[in-house]
Amino acid sequence: MDSLIEIVATVGYIGRIPAGAGTAMSVVVCGLAYFFPEPRWIEAICFFSCAAGFAVAAPAVRVLHSKDPKAFVLDELAGMTLALLFVPLTPVSIILALLLFRFFDILKPLGIRRLDAMKHPSGIVWDDLLAGLYSNLALRLILFLIQASRAV
Repeated sequence: MDSLIEIVATVGYIGRIPAGAGTAMSVVVCGLAYFFPEPRWIEAICFFSCAAGFAVAAPAVRVLHSKDPKAFVLDELAGMTLALLFVPLTPVSIILALLLFRFFDILKPLGIRRLDAMKHPSGIVWDDLLAGLYSNLALRLILFLIQASRAV
């Protein structure tokens, strides 16, 4: 059972990449969004990665021997898909979503750090979901401004 938890938490061992596992997971999501730009895929992955993230967060803390394991990248999968949720899946929007998500996920502004510091293992997932939400909102604003500037 521990090996299954590790496989899910690390999303097929992507989280075991020695450096930049979170970024690698985010780039994988971007690749999926680019090559399979069907919004229902993003919706389904977002839903299932959120559910799986909350379900395995506590056992993953035990299996991965850390209260916030770097190898746990299921949260990046959930957060990055949330960043792309309900926006046009174009190369520009996908790249902007990646940059925004990594910005919010790494710097942890606007309450994200508080969620990251939660004592409960679910904080592992919550902080990335808030980073994904902020990324999605910022992306929508940027896309609106781009569209508005073209209309002028």
